[in-house]
Amino acid sequence: KKKGIPYFNACQKGAEDAAKELGAVELLYDGPTEDKSERQSEILETWIMQKMDAIAVACNDPDQISPTLKRARESGTWAFTWDADAN
Repeated sequence: KKKGIPYFNACQKGAEDAAKELGAVELLYDGPTEDKSERQSEILETWIMQKMDAIAVACNDPDQISPTLKRARESGTWAFTWDADAN
């Protein structure tokens, strides 16, 4: 949803701890600094082109982000939501 606020800072720390515990996981934790779903889609499009294995998104706008999540899935990337769902 948004980077740089206490809740998502804590989420990042948890994701980093989980990646370390799992071992062979490379974590890239990123997001917009504003509540803009369009910016989320731009980040996801970059990750789709980079052939990420999986993408997890806390959606700002469930309607806006859904087509991008669909493209990710169609490209072979595991794409799912957490904290807030998409359509």
